Amino acid sequence: MKIRAFVSVAALALVLLAVPAMAADGNLARVAINGNAIDWQPMTQNGFELAVTGPNGFHFQDTFRSSDVPSLSGLEDGQYRYEIRALAELQHRNIVRDNDQGLTANTRGETQSGYFRVVGGAVMRQDTQEEANAPAPAAPQGGLQNAPAADQVILDDLIVDGSACIGMDCVNGESFGFDTLRLKENNLRIKAQDTSNSASFPSNDWQITFNDSSNGGANKFSIDDIDGGRTPFTIEAGAPSNSLYVDDGGRVGLGKSTPVVELHIVDGDSPTIRLEQDGSSGFTAQTWDLAGNEANFFVRDVTNASKLPFKVFPNAPTNALTIEGTTGDIGVGTQSPAASIHVVRSNETANILVDENNGTAAARTLMQLENNGSVRLELIRSDVNATWQITHAANFLINDPDVAGTEFSLDSSGNLEIAGGLTTAMNNLPDYVFEDDYQLMPMDELEQFITANRHLPNLPSAAKVAETGQVNLTEMHRLLLEKVEELTLYTLQQQDAIEELRVQNTELKTLLEASK
Repeated sequence: MKIRAFVSVAALALVLLAVPAMAADGNLARVAINGNAIDWQPMTQNGFELAVTGPNGFHFQDTFRSSDVPSLSGLEDGQYRYEIRALAELQHRNIVRDNDQGLTANTRGETQSGYFRVVGGAVMRQDTQEEANAPAPAAPQGGLQNAPAADQVILDDLIVDGSACIGMDCVNGESFGFDTLRLKENNLRIKAQDTSNSASFPSNDWQITFNDSSNGGANKFSIDDIDGGRTPFTIEAGAPSNSLYVDDGGRVGLGKSTPVVELHIVDGDSPTIRLEQDGSSGFTAQTWDLAGNEANFFVRDVTNASKLPFKVFPNAPTNALTIEGTTGDIGVGTQSPAASIHVVRSNETANILVDENNGTAAARTLMQLENNGSVRLELIRSDVNATWQITHAANFLINDPDVAGTEFSLDSSGNLEIAGGLTTAMNNLPDYVFEDDYQLMPMDELEQFITANRHLPNLPSAAKVAETGQVNLTEMHRLLLEKVEELTLYTLQQQDAIEELRVQNTELKTLLEASK
């Protein structure tokens, strides 16, 4: 429905100019209803500001002269609230016109507020009480006309063999049907007024109320704490069947007439329990939902953008997550955890994954073990009952607890000690040096290279190692073996030269002796 608002100013303009500054009843305006329209007829000489709010975000606000009669019509069905605020001073120097649609002023005075309701397009006041039906005049008795009927006092038990009707609208010949007791009038109430006057006896008054007495009020059934001024229980008309059902076993159904557990909630879409801390006790407001549907059972943080910090998906296995009652240990796949967190599976999928998926590459601590003393990590192979321990003591240690001594020790200076041999992967031993086609650098060239570079060919320089701060030991061992094998070849060449010189020396000695 399109909302249409307009202001009527002509009909009562001259009359309202003579109205005093404030009506005798204290109101700033008289509210008048005419079908689907509601008017506020000014009762003050000064102007006023009118604000109206209603369903679906409806909001109307404007200021008016005392000669204006603001009116709203064509409103959508629902409840509306209005507030009138007097303009304490409305003189020409303080008035700002806005396309002749309203006036504003610098100061404001008294206020008047109320409610009205639109039903089927018609406007109904809600801030007025429905008047009780007037009692019917008593029948003439003893020749006295219009004498009131006297109350009937029954000084004994009252038994009615039939049905009873109580109320101003009961008629002679009432058709009861199956009704045993009928209340029939407007403003239906059943009040329990306790007259106990001893301090040791409870004396609270209670009332059962059928429907609001205000025009446009709620159709409802409620139980009222009269002395406390509270209504702890209410059922509105239109509530679905079995909104609240308590069966013979004390089980409560919400939307269910056959509850099978102590509290059984049924709804077509995501039945939900809401826990709302409203701030009334001075604590920060916070709202949580517990809900479930075909996708998952979840806890929803309503206050913080309805995030879902906890979910359980359908068909999750038994003991998917347990908390042991005495220790607080958490079991994943077990109801008897043997550690603070114990993960158990038998389908070859047991593992723990810590996955930081931030898109920015950076070094991050993904697991931290902290202890007031040495920290130990044990690796146990159950099929052969073998254990290895990784320990952070004074040094970083790896050892077999069943064997004396430490197999691996690394200190904070980077010094490494191992109890046995060190084996590295090497698949390119330099035996190629002994191949016939290997080009061994001539000694004079080798001398020139060493003089120029201050290191052997194919080996990294000291400057290069200092630049990276690292040495590949496997590659270094290969290169050193290459140099050893080259040195062997150089030695063999030298040996050949020595042998040749020895032969020549022997021959020279023989010639010298022969010449003597």
